[in-house]
Amino acid sequence: MTESPFAEESLNQGRLDLLASLPGTRLKPQGVLGVDDTLLAHYGQHFDEIAKLYDPTEQRYVWAHNLVNLHYSDDQTDYPVYYQLWRPADLEQLETGLPAAGVPLRASKFALKEEDPKKWRQYLLDVWRRHQVKPAVAELYQSKLLIARQLLSLWVAHYPP
Repeated sequence: MTESPFAEESLNQGRLDLLASLPGTRLKPQGVLGVDDTLLAHYGQHFDEIAKLYDPTEQRYVWAHNLVNLHYSDDQTDYPVYYQLWRPADLEQLETGLPAAGVPLRASKFALKEEDPKKWRQYLLDVWRRHQVKPAVAELYQSKLLIARQLLSLWVAHYPP
């Protein structure tokens, strides 16, 4: 599979079609959808888009990828239907993108970049969060909640109520 060109969306749809064709895994009226994020912990830090995230089961921070998934479950089966890898915020993109989208940043906060990078990151994310209803701002970063909304929208588009 790694040597063959394929479209991930087509492959996933084929998987869902196969599951829908089997009595034990097809969608049932009593089935439910759940949104969850799963930490994929790593023992190194040299992976693309890895972040130091809090693992509530371990009660500590770990280096991990975070997979947001929409999961189907009923009395007989459960499986992920759609999923997307969450990516950490690109602070440079937020720093330049927010003002470009008409959201000013306080000049007094720029000192945090050097003095306290964690507070600088939190400041940028807070500004983004307050203004994410603006399309140009929403495009700058995808929070796990926005990813979950997109996965649910994809579900509704393929399986309307």
